[in-house]
Amino acid sequence: MTGTNFMYIFLDNWILLVPVVAFISLFIRWYKYGREPDISAKLDPEYDITARLTPIEVAAIHYETLTNSALIAEIIYLATQSFLRIERLEEDMGVLAKKQDFLLERLRDPKELKSSIDKRLLKELIPNKSGKTMKLSRLKKASNHAFQRIMGSGMRRVATRGYFGADPIETRSLYIGSAVAISIIVFPFVKEGYVSGMGVASIAVTVIMIGIFGSIMPQMTKKGIYAKGYIAALKEYLEEFKSDSSRFLNEIKREPAQFERLLPYAMALGVEDEWAKHFEGICKEPPAWYHRDHHNSHAFYPTQLISEINTFSDSVSSTLRSIRAHGGRYGKGYSAVDDGG
Repeated sequence: MTGTNFMYIFLDNWILLVPVVAFISLFIRWYKYGREPDISAKLDPEYDITARLTPIEVAAIHYETLTNSALIAEIIYLATQSFLRIERLEEDMGVLAKKQDFLLERLRDPKELKSSIDKRLLKELIPNKSGKTMKLSRLKKASNHAFQRIMGSGMRRVATRGYFGADPIETRSLYIGSAVAISIIVFPFVKEGYVSGMGVASIAVTVIMIGIFGSIMPQMTKKGIYAKGYIAALKEYLEEFKSDSSRFLNEIKREPAQFERLLPYAMALGVEDEWAKHFEGICKEPPAWYHRDHHNSHAFYPTQLISEINTFSDSVSSTLRSIRAHGGRYGKGYSAVDDGG
């Protein structure tokens, strides 16, 4: 084969090298910034992850993303910390119909909170100009998108605190955005027949590789891997109420105070129903931060509290959907900073 022939073959098939070059580049970048460090040390049985992370941070590390449930868990966390009181309201609308709402009451100054996320959340739930109370239904009329910005700040905060090398959501969005941009740019050329079948396949493979590598970026740091291990042990404990690896968890007693303290974390990890069942017959009074005006005389059951909190969660989620429907989205308007832990 002469040099000229080789050149013609290369010019005719150079596009087949695109996925090869892309793979090498992506692999090198993953090896440097996406590969998680090898951790072989055992977990410290004295370590209390809940003393260092709030529920929204726990959810961000465990799931590497955030949903409305994490924000709702953080609201309940504020209540258990005596910053917020939640009252369920019911109004008779007829023979069978009842209108439900929730009254939020701020009990302490947001400045007393250590976390900037919690400070912002409490201020947005009950703005100073509204006094110390706010009905949840009135939040639907708010024109700002602060709740979405607060949720968007969660991943940035755990990255800032050293649990990730970078914000996972922003990093993955960058890779996915790049893959989409390549597809949009190439599409007109494919449509007009300027790209051969092998070229289309080559570009498709490249786009898919960018998406795959993006999904495993960025790396979780050693600190993050340890935290994720403790969180996994906590989730197992909340589900089963037993642990063979953590002295801290084994020392937790089945008492109402412990039920309330760990409830927000159970909600953040999606095991609140299992956690409540462990305290049936033990917790006989509703928490001080939760008031039910329509049936105070009825017996209290932890599982019933979870059911009512789920109603509260649905109301909050409806509020967030209402805000998003008017243009709200995760944004960069609020920067999470390392303010403790």
